[in-house]
Amino acid sequence: MAKAIEVPITPAVASWARSSSGLSLDEAADLVREPAPVLAAWERGETKPSLTQARALAHAYRRPLAALLLPEIPAEPAGPVDFRPGVAGKHRRITRPILLAIRWARRMQQAGREVFESLELRPPLLERMSALPDPDAFAQKQRDMVGVSISDQLSWSTDYQALNAWRTAVERLNLLVLQTSMPVDEVRAFSLSDGGPPAIVLNSADSVLARIFSLFHEFGHLALGHQAICDPGVEATILATDSDEERFCNAFAGSLLVPNRQLLSEPLAMSVAAKGTPSSPLGNLAARYRVSRQVMWYRLRDVGLINDTTFAEGWALLASGGSRRESERRIGAYVSPPTWRRVLAEDGRGFVSRMLEALDRRLVSPADMIDWLDMKTSDIGKLEQQLISTAE
Repeated sequence: MAKAIEVPITPAVASWARSSSGLSLDEAADLVREPAPVLAAWERGETKPSLTQARALAHAYRRPLAALLLPEIPAEPAGPVDFRPGVAGKHRRITRPILLAIRWARRMQQAGREVFESLELRPPLLERMSALPDPDAFAQKQRDMVGVSISDQLSWSTDYQALNAWRTAVERLNLLVLQTSMPVDEVRAFSLSDGGPPAIVLNSADSVLARIFSLFHEFGHLALGHQAICDPGVEATILATDSDEERFCNAFAGSLLVPNRQLLSEPLAMSVAAKGTPSSPLGNLAARYRVSRQVMWYRLRDVGLINDTTFAEGWALLASGGSRRESERRIGAYVSPPTWRRVLAEDGRGFVSRMLEALDRRLVSPADMIDWLDMKTSDIGKLEQQLISTAE
């Protein structure tokens, strides 16, 4: 019987490929159906896996087999800072779903860099700030750059329309706004500033209004020249937190979405403040701006229309009304969306449009596009048709 072909995996690369996929030795062993001591021996260089075993490792680690054959651990951009609140003073684990989402986003950044460079598009320059600016003044400056007027904002008839409009406006700045499903109890969004065009990654399992807030919370981190993993509920401002930057990004996002001057001129805001409770007028006011009731209640305190005592009492009522962790309700069996819909939802209309422009100008190839977007050649035409039909 012929001896199995051994694959010369470098021990350090084997260990890196596993840990960077968010797997312990035991978890990886379960996936590849090998005893954990066998994997440990590969990572120590005492033995080598067979070709079949190496392929099983590559599949478990969501990497091409060639990645396991690298002579040394590849250089990678610095990871985002984890700002999520810890448990009992300990940092939270960056789990496998989050690590895989970061790796996917890094890949989209690489694609974005090639597309943007071919089209001579420049993402905004992000300068690391030595001190946090005033959140309201900074929010007004950034909102002017985003270019969405109050009248446009108040004209949106649904939460989804608001999310899509804000996303499109941010994409026009040559940022990537991506979406992928992650555990909502672990992360709501993250941002990447290194490795390609700056990217904001929203959790598609989260509610629409939460995604809108997360979009600008992460925008705040990027505008400061930073990158982050966040759980950016406005609750972070009243829960114990040591992060001035997280508090700033919450205040920045709220002020950008509901500017001070506009809120102070709202009759509905005066009505809510006069009542002193988060009753139905608060819901109407929040719906007008397409933000959550929690965000609007928080903003009323920020502009001085309610005091801290009224805020705390109202916040307790809002918190008792239901968990903020509720994801989108899906009724009935899940049906996989057509590829074009998935691509637009994950990668954004702005980025896909620029890819198609680069393809039309022969600056990238069809093979590049189907590789980057994980689709078939026949899907390219469907993407073009959908973008044309929605633009008319």
